[in-house]
Amino acid sequence: MPLRKCKLFIIAIVTIYCICLEETGTTAIEEHKFVTSDITILDYELLSNEHESVTDEGIVNVNDTESNELQQDECQCKNGRCVKKGDTEVCECFPEYGKINDTVCKFCDCGPGFNCTYRKIFGTEEKFCQCTDDYQQRNKRCIIKCNSERPCQNGGTCSLGQCTCPKYVSGDLCENFRWCENKCYPRQEVDCVYVSDYEYNCLCKNRSLVYDDDDLTCKPCPCGAGNCTLRYRSLGCSCNNGYIEFRKTCKSCDCGWAGSCRLDWAGRKQCTCQEGYVEREGRCMACDCGIPGTTCSIKNGVKSCECPKGYKDHFGRCVDINECQSSPCHYSAICVNNQGSFTCECEKGYQGMEGRRTEVEQYEACEDIDECENNIRTCPSWENIICFNLPGTYKCMCKEGYQPVSIDVSPQDTRCIEYKRSWVPAIIVIVTAVFMIAFTVVIHKCVKKS
Repeated sequence: MPLRKCKLFIIAIVTIYCICLEETGTTAIEEHKFVTSDITILDYELLSNEHESVTDEGIVNVNDTESNELQQDECQCKNGRCVKKGDTEVCECFPEYGKINDTVCKFCDCGPGFNCTYRKIFGTEEKFCQCTDDYQQRNKRCIIKCNSERPCQNGGTCSLGQCTCPKYVSGDLCENFRWCENKCYPRQEVDCVYVSDYEYNCLCKNRSLVYDDDDLTCKPCPCGAGNCTLRYRSLGCSCNNGYIEFRKTCKSCDCGWAGSCRLDWAGRKQCTCQEGYVEREGRCMACDCGIPGTTCSIKNGVKSCECPKGYKDHFGRCVDINECQSSPCHYSAICVNNQGSFTCECEKGYQGMEGRRTEVEQYEACEDIDECENNIRTCPSWENIICFNLPGTYKCMCKEGYQPVSIDVSPQDTRCIEYKRSWVPAIIVIVTAVFMIAFTVVIHKCVKKS
């Protein structure tokens, strides 16, 4: 028998197919086992090295028929290959293609690594993606499901495994933010982070560092006594009490509780003190002049007070001026000094115009009040008493034939009784005269003997 030529086929088994999402660097499918036979995958790899062309519809036309010994003239298969199953040959699609009829496979466009099937429903060709457990079909593509391990990014919310993204945000997990497309450099060190629909921030990948947009570098927080903040992507400081931000650092600025502090353009401290306080050695110190509403100041270490009317500065204190020393009232009135002012008053028993007794006008005279004329009940009884007016006062006198009941009362309270004669005074006079005569005689005899 003549020898026949034999062909040796080497069958390679490929079971792992990894696909990475664009620009994310994460694995979309960590492990996917295709149901296509090993020989089909082997021939697909072989065909990929041959000449092929892609139509606008995504159909691959393979021109090299010598790479597949099983290809027969009667079997046609676009975007796939003919394989022998039993006694017949059938068209089997390449990965990521689905069969629309017995001889034509169409590109699925379900995402990298996903196959599909095509079915006619009510005369219309419908595509169904064959998604893995971590994916679900959405808009005729396999979309990764969101969960606690894969949360939605850039302000997106997860519901039933699907992310709802804010405005200007897209992607399966809302990973693409429109305003971050060409922002935050260098990208190998800096992340662009969503803040709101129109706002973003640049954060260092090493979150212990802060991003300085002035020099586009990541560096330790320069604030010192405070924390670094981002305000519209600009680096700033949130300083502790007693400090104020100055050129991206917290600088001491404390004037005490009675004043507010600010820094000028050169970083010099400026204090604005409350009323009654004055700046001294960088602090607001009490400048008490003794009364409220006083303007106090310290110049060259000397305290001075601008006192209100009626007061004067006396060694850094506002003291009352005694206006009565200049006799501002009428000579018949008396001056009463008050804090910051004075009043003119009439003495008791005198009155000014219209019967005023207190707070008369400054040059108003005070006249005597005739109590006996204006008040008929001035003395206790008018039957035996006469009212006698005096300057500023009056007294009550007994009428003729009457005498005071007591001499130990005020003249205004005098009470009178009818006068009665008595021998007692005469006896007293006689006894006194006899005593004086006897005393004189005794003295005279003593003188003669001596």
